[in-house]
Amino acid sequence: MTIRVGVDGYGTIGKRVADAIVRQPDMKLVGVVKITPDYNARLVVEKGIPLYTQ
Repeated sequence: MTIRVGVDGYGTIGKRVADAIVRQPDMKLVGVVKITPDYNARLVVEKGIPLYTQ
């Protein structure tokens, strides 16, 4: 069974959580939510993670 996880925010904590999820064999990172586009949003897209905005 795969657990699908979304991360709300991609700051210091969000980056670490997203990286940890990607490394888990039983979890799938389905996307990251950002309120405002900034440099961190670009990093999400470059890593191939789906980006959602509010």
